[in-house]
Amino acid sequence: MRNAMASRRPIEFHAPCGSGKTTLLQGVAADAGRHGVPAVILRAGDDDARELLQRVFAAFYACDPPMVPTPEQRAEALAGVNAVVLLDDATGGFEQVGPLIDDLPGCVFVLGTPAPALGRHGVSRSLPGLSEAAARDLVARELGKPLTELTGSEQWAVTRFVEAVEGRPLRLRQGAALVREGESTFDELTEYVRRDPQTLDRLALDALAEHERRVLAVLALAAGALLPGDLLTVMCDVDGAVEALRKLRRRGLAEERDDRFGLPVCRADSYRPALFGYLNLSHAVHELGSWLGARDPDGEETEDAVMAALSVIGFVAERREWTAVIRVVRAIQPILALKGRWEAWNHVLAEGIEAARAVGDQASEALFTNQQGLLAFCGDRLDAARNCFEKARDLWDRLGDEDGSAVARHNLAQLLPAAVQPAASTSPSPSLPPPSQPPPQRRVSPRHTRRWVVAGACAAAAAALAGGIALSTLGSGGDDSSGGTPGDGDTSDTSSSSPASIAGTYARNVGSDQFRLLLEPAGSDAYRATETGNGSHDIDAATCEQEYGPKTDPTDAVIRGSGSTYAGRLLQVVPPTGGTCYYLVQNVTLEVIDQDTVRMCSSEKPDKCVTYQRMD
Repeated sequence: MRNAMASRRPIEFHAPCGSGKTTLLQGVAADAGRHGVPAVILRAGDDDARELLQRVFAAFYACDPPMVPTPEQRAEALAGVNAVVLLDDATGGFEQVGPLIDDLPGCVFVLGTPAPALGRHGVSRSLPGLSEAAARDLVARELGKPLTELTGSEQWAVTRFVEAVEGRPLRLRQGAALVREGESTFDELTEYVRRDPQTLDRLALDALAEHERRVLAVLALAAGALLPGDLLTVMCDVDGAVEALRKLRRRGLAEERDDRFGLPVCRADSYRPALFGYLNLSHAVHELGSWLGARDPDGEETEDAVMAALSVIGFVAERREWTAVIRVVRAIQPILALKGRWEAWNHVLAEGIEAARAVGDQASEALFTNQQGLLAFCGDRLDAARNCFEKARDLWDRLGDEDGSAVARHNLAQLLPAAVQPAASTSPSPSLPPPSQPPPQRRVSPRHTRRWVVAGACAAAAAALAGGIALSTLGSGGDDSSGGTPGDGDTSDTSSSSPASIAGTYARNVGSDQFRLLLEPAGSDAYRATETGNGSHDIDAATCEQEYGPKTDPTDAVIRGSGSTYAGRLLQVVPPTGGTCYYLVQNVTLEVIDQDTVRMCSSEKPDKCVTYQRMD
């Protein structure tokens, strides 16, 4: 491994389940850390290349607000990263890992795979079983005593057993546990394994008490993830679940790391059928959903729970347990959006819609359809977004859900400015992202730091997903700017205008899509600039909370200059959601065209501008 890493070539170790690939990758990560090289381990599973690239990006960059970078931005951001990237359970072949290798030229890749994936693109090694000496040491550790305390025939039986299981660590642990508990001998196990290698699993399961099977059934349900003991305790509804989990680990039936427990995903197919009768599926799903709902959607502690939820959705959908599908999708979909895992977000929304239709749950169908519209909107697929919002509106209308209908109509209204934008406009309105980008991407200005701050309604919408509400328009800009829903402001007394005489109220667009810009004198060379829109008329930003942009008190958000050019910060007031209003802050420049016309541009993207005409 070290030799391959020194040559900076990708290397993979392929082997069947239970051969120790995960443990090997953990050892490599620790070894890299001791040499001062950062390392990140991800379970790749079935994630495609785009999903994995976003997860790797998220491992190295903190984004505030959440964002999904374009491929160009992501490649630029990751080009300078020097680290070891370890991908466990990579099952998608070179198509899955190739783009990562291309986009992280400074990284060394180490893969654990069930079958070869790299081919000519790297070093491929079959991971052998442990040597006889190492295997005997492992057996002795699991037995809790040196093998020298065994009789000669017993030691020979251990050697035969090691050969029968080909030195695979998991089978060695399971066999030693059965012998340790007095449930079998090594001679008996050797004969069982030679007839059928899967016998060890069956013998290990047969030796469990009922409450231990209930605990293991939950691990099998969430296979592939390591979950905290308190969550597993409520999911399985077993007193003393943590002690049972530790016993399962000692028997080679569970993994434990940092007080978290799990089951390798490769064991799920064999364990789930045998343990399903011990699983209270409805209870487990309910508790998992409740736990996710009570956590910070963008927090690190949710990462493994997200993996578990994705596994659960796939399992219960296969069994057509539609109510359980809906429950988990409702809990996980906003988290996937905030984490930038939009491929998975799209997948679970589709699963949720199928489940909702199967049981006639129109409320859930409307919610999931609206969220699909948000995803399409953020991916510049405006026709698809319109179709989703219209379907959601019709569903909510049939249910008599006025709040839901208002959400859909609000979202539909955000598509109108792009449709009626005059051809003679100075530049495209920043209300919508450029239409040429494939989903799920947003255009933002890249920064060369480890924390990116981006503007735009796609980021804002993600923050409001739990309520099913998309903030209306997409502002332009990046870094310390922030976009959102512009809105209407009050007409102000302009008797004390500044020397430039630009104080007053300006507008762009008409009707319910009209956005207004209020410029209030704030000194001899300064104006307080506030933009509002439909739904935020007459709202004083000082009564709202700041949501995005550089931290700014409403009284301090001013533009300064003289004559025809001003620069500073713009407040954008967002329509209230759930009784709370918000404002966004964006760095802008203002150009005075004539006494009745001004043009405002994002400081970070000066080509993204909008023009306003004086109303008063």
